Amino acid sequence: MVFLLRSCILSGKKLFTQEVVTFKHLVTHPTYNNILKKYVPLLQVKHFSTEKNEKTEREVIYHGILRPRIRNVKIVSVFSSVLSVIVQPLIFLKAIDTDNVLSIGISFAIVNLFIISSPILIYMFTKRYVIKLEYCPQKQNYVAHLYGFFLNKKEITFTPADVKVNDNKNGAFTTCHVKNIPVFFDENQFLDAKHFYIIMGYKKPSDFILKKINVTPINQLPIINTSHQLESRIKKNN
Repeated sequence: MVFLLRSCILSGKKLFTQEVVTFKHLVTHPTYNNILKKYVPLLQVKHFSTEKNEKTEREVIYHGILRPRIRNVKIVSVFSSVLSVIVQPLIFLKAIDTDNVLSIGISFAIVNLFIISSPILIYMFTKRYVIKLEYCPQKQNYVAHLYGFFLNKKEITFTPADVKVNDNKNGAFTTCHVKNIPVFFDENQFLDAKHFYIIMGYKKPSDFILKKINVTPINQLPIINTSHQLESRIKKNN
């Protein structure tokens, strides 16, 4: 029974760690003159999934306030593009009956430009927006969630050492670079502000470079080079 149960558990796709414990359970059966005692073997199996525990140990520390709006805009954009592609053959069949080929070509060019450019432009503006940020206390790393082109979610696992903050190179929609990927998140949307300071590196010691400046004290007269004046006086005396 133990080997059969072990094979059933290990046949799953996920990685399981199991502990099989066998013990004896005392069962009493009262009879007429005495008590009949029997020890019945029992089996206890403990198992857990490492993949599930890894996900549950994450702590959500950030929610993007624009997440539902971005999702709705991307859904409308994708569906409108798909609908335009489906309707195009019907419009083309009706447009063949007309003799104005120039207007047909211009209209189809505009429609195709809208179909191609609309999802691409929306993706270019929203690909940097972090919709959710999680923190793993055991591994001490962060997981940033972003939307892909077709509303698929992408994950970027990083540590504060992977973050680069450069105000000169950051654009209007960029807070920092995570593994050379520009991302954007709002400081006010963090559930705990300390994580924002850790990610941005504000708790790191600052290196200040001091330059030497020669300053003349107030009670000291300025040093004047009088060599030229002495030479002129010697020439006059001679």
